[in-house]
Amino acid sequence: LVEAMRTAFARERLGHGALIANLIGFTFQAHDAVAGLIGSTIVRLSRASTAPDIPIARAIRTTLAAEPPIQNTRRFAARDTVVAGQQVKAGDAVLVVLAAGSDQTGPACPFGRGRHECPGASLALTIAEEAVGEVVRRWGLLTLPEGGVTYRPSANARIPMLDVAPSRERML
Repeated sequence: LVEAMRTAFARERLGHGALIANLIGFTFQAHDAVAGLIGSTIVRLSRASTAPDIPIARAIRTTLAAEPPIQNTRRFAARDTVVAGQQVKAGDAVLVVLAAGSDQTGPACPFGRGRHECPGASLALTIAEEAVGEVVRRWGLLTLPEGGVTYRPSANARIPMLDVAPSRERML
């Protein structure tokens, strides 16, 4: 991953500092994205009346399409450019909405698209599938609090705060 990013940054003539900043950003966003995907999938499965009759991988993809964990991200222009017909100066921020549905601006693209597509997409899906699968195998469908699910305050991520404790018997 680091080598692929280094190559891309060299091609775009971006410096070492930009590479390091993007690697740090990637690490933080990956943590939030995977946590949100795991939590949201557990919430969706817990709202089902029976154990899931679809593979966990499909449940994760369904959750990802319905409720992407990363709603938006920001990109900063490396040089003066035009985006969607608007002049953007070097250093300007552009808000990229990843969770827009087809009834808004087009299909949702929770892992981004094109040259900005998340290089960790398949790894994130694998981690989420293993984590959700383990929860379901160990504890079955979780019972969520009656007041509903709360979400961690965030400008761009949707991460459920699951305050559930499986009974000791189910843990053993």
